[in-house]
Amino acid sequence: MTLGTTERASQVAEPEESPSAPVSLLPDRSVGQKLLEVVDLKTHFYTEEGELRAVDGVSFELGRGKTLALVGESGCGKSVTAYSILRLINPPGKIVGGSIRLHRGVGEEPLEILELREGSKELYEIRGGRAAFIFQEATAALSPVHTIGNQIMEAIRLHQKVTRQGARRLAIEMLGRVGLVDPELCLTQYPHELSGGMRQRAIIAMALCTDPELLIADEPTTALDVTIQAQILALLKQLQKELGMAILLITHDLGVVAQMADEVLVMYLGRVVERGSVRDIMKKPRHPYSLGLLGAMPSLTPVGQRLPSVEGAVPALSDIPDGCPFHPRCAYSKPGQCNTGWPPPLTPLSPRSLPPAGPPESEHSVACWRVREVALERLLQRPVAAPAAGSPEEAGSPAELPAVAAGAPPEASSADTIGAATVPVPIQVERSEIPQPVEPFAILTPEQDAAEAAWFAEGERVSLLPEDERPE
Repeated sequence: MTLGTTERASQVAEPEESPSAPVSLLPDRSVGQKLLEVVDLKTHFYTEEGELRAVDGVSFELGRGKTLALVGESGCGKSVTAYSILRLINPPGKIVGGSIRLHRGVGEEPLEILELREGSKELYEIRGGRAAFIFQEATAALSPVHTIGNQIMEAIRLHQKVTRQGARRLAIEMLGRVGLVDPELCLTQYPHELSGGMRQRAIIAMALCTDPELLIADEPTTALDVTIQAQILALLKQLQKELGMAILLITHDLGVVAQMADEVLVMYLGRVVERGSVRDIMKKPRHPYSLGLLGAMPSLTPVGQRLPSVEGAVPALSDIPDGCPFHPRCAYSKPGQCNTGWPPPLTPLSPRSLPPAGPPESEHSVACWRVREVALERLLQRPVAAPAAGSPEEAGSPAELPAVAAGAPPEASSADTIGAATVPVPIQVERSEIPQPVEPFAILTPEQDAAEAAWFAEGERVSLLPEDERPE
């Protein structure tokens, strides 16, 4: 397929863009500055079955140059949360409450997205310009009657002052960066002429070509093979470093979360049930749902044992249970406490004890009525060192619990706390009542904790270096 007569004529008629013109970046894209602030967001759908609370009081912040991952099973409200940020919710859905603020620069008032008039110039400058979206379904996101080139070039020219020739060069460059072998040919093709993976890469190129401040990626690598997925993730991290771009990542792949995210929000039935740094969530999860998701990872399951799973399925939004929404599937649920009243609020755990040189930790919060009991029960399930002479032979027996509660080892008392109190004299739990362990996560001493944090930081630094500068 060749370019049409009209397209060729327009390219000849317009002046050539100066190749030396630099691409201007916003001066206030300093890493860590607050970019997006979502407070008590509520998005409901009004159907024949009644009012469905797809997003029910979600709050979070995202800084420039940072990546926040939303994880959870299908139907937990991750995509609806992302669509709500750019006000892409169509009837019968409606954003019924909350605040979505997009911060501009130091000293400037943030922009309240929910107060913008639909169809206003400010809203269109945000969509596709300051904030870009990588949709999960590439076929539905692309126009079937326009070429890939026309769609990408349209996005570029809507948000950047470039000529048609300049937009075409940018489109070719970005298609090449996302791994398409012949980007010039792809520019002239229609979506149905591309494979699923090629369409997904075209969508990613369209989102990245406008140098957005915020990138919302809804399962960006679902349709890609492993090698292309690695290239796309490396490209996102590189552009994030160059542009100070913030990424809101929605994915089911916890391996991608561990590689890309700085912070993690675990969602269930429209609510945030756990929030913390990626290291806290992956190493020391506290909510039973997070424990189930991590335990279901094949890489964490010993060879020859049955792969654990979270029993049951996510209930329909029209049939949300009373109390904690997760209690029908929870192995730690207690009748009379978890199945009545309102859902538990998101409560911060107590500050963690770190050495003076330790890295700053984001706030680790959990929405669970029995977070302390869950932590204590998991302490009984963790393997411990061989008992000394004269001590109880069974590791983790109730005779050992007072020593754990008293602070030996130190990390055991600081990590498994809620509020400002340390773990008191442990609750007596019969071993027959303890659920089968999902996966034994290690308890680290403060020295091991600090060393592990330094190892994570070094790995992050090395991953951003050019390949020829990385150590062997």
